[in-house]
Amino acid sequence: MFRSSVETKQRRELLFEVHEKVADIATQIANEPSVGLYYVQQHVQKAVPALVDAKKQVAHGRDITNFVGEDVKTATTTIQGMKESPASSEGYERPCRLRSAYTSGYPSCHPTFQPQEGEQVALERFQRWQAA
Repeated sequence: MFRSSVETKQRRELLFEVHEKVADIATQIANEPSVGLYYVQQHVQKAVPALVDAKKQVAHGRDITNFVGEDVKTATTTIQGMKESPASSEGYERPCRLRSAYTSGYPSCHPTFQPQEGEQVALERFQRWQAA
């Protein structure tokens, strides 16, 4: 019934190893949430700046789209107003006559065309440039 000192020493070493392993497991279990939070923190630090940049780009694209939409609405309204205006035929007639004068050198489709002072100067410059 007496135990030898070798047996006692082996049991102590075995108990010490078991104690160390149980302590390691307890430490790991206690630290597991903080390790998980550490990985979440690392992910957030890497991912959030890219997401903020993407959000800024989307907002910028949305703003540009809104501005273009407003421009289209304004242009549509302006064109509708010009179309319904009684002076619209006069407004379109003069540029048409000028265009024909520039392209052909003389207003063949409008024999009564008389360029105004500034238009005459521009027409002469264009004809000189075309001849050169």
